[in-house]
Amino acid sequence: MKPRHYALLLAVVVLAALVMWRWRAGQTAPPVAIAPTPAVVAPPAVAAAPPVPVALSQPPPLLPSSLPAALRTRHAPLTQVYAELVKLAQSGNVEAMHELASRLYFCTAERRQALQLSIELEQGRELPLNADEGYRKIRADYVAQQQARLDECAIVPAGAPSALDWLQRAGEMGYGPAQLDYVQQAMGDYGVAEPNAVAEQIEEILRRRELARRFMAEAMTHCVPGALRYQAGNSEILFDAGNAQAYAISRAAAADALWRETAATNEHGELAARLREDFDFLARELDEVSRAAAQRQGEAMYNTCAPR
Repeated sequence: MKPRHYALLLAVVVLAALVMWRWRAGQTAPPVAIAPTPAVVAPPAVAAAPPVPVALSQPPPLLPSSLPAALRTRHAPLTQVYAELVKLAQSGNVEAMHELASRLYFCTAERRQALQLSIELEQGRELPLNADEGYRKIRADYVAQQQARLDECAIVPAGAPSALDWLQRAGEMGYGPAQLDYVQQAMGDYGVAEPNAVAEQIEEILRRRELARRFMAEAMTHCVPGALRYQAGNSEILFDAGNAQAYAISRAAAADALWRETAATNEHGELAARLREDFDFLARELDEVSRAAAQRQGEAMYNTCAPR
């Protein structure tokens, strides 16, 4: 997995610097409870974590999620499906909430601004002297696609719930796919925001971070497909950075769990190898004892929902 864009990394750094003084040890639990290993990693160097969650004997309660096929297709413009999706979402249909969130992804102020900038940059670039018709078409199609995304957002009334708002509503009802997408998108706006804007929204950033951690824990407990992938991909915001060593172990453990899940399928050998490299990278500064602890924790995470 490649590192995030530099803008998001900058936002995370600014966030950490501004709020570290507010975090107290044990203020919040990590998104996935990890079995303690006091005999191997002793406090205070690495604090013991709560037990690993046990997969529920029964799945989460069924939720209203029937969605007409016509509302699922991405070929229909948002202008044609927005009103009906909103109606269904407001009635409590979690799949409509999830679909609506997906369609509204580019409609935040920050992402609309980023779209406009990308269009202007592309239009301002000079074509290579040897550009053929195929290359010109690719560029024209790209600009048209970005403009279409921007234009679609015009249907969204001012003050209407955002994509993240709909994900939160569905997630709070226990809809796993929406919970995972919330984890993925919770900090996304701050990856394209100016550092000063990040500093001005600390309370909201903290709220999103804590909700993302809660949703991640619930998704893991309910064994939502893809939970390990989302956890590993967002580990830099999901785990508590107050203790540098425990933070490194938790992130490495998340990578190890995803590697185990991928390797167990025996279908993606190259991907499994790359994920193993991710673990090695995250564990590069851990000693042998801490590295072994990360591997045990990763195995426990994987075993929670591993096929029996």
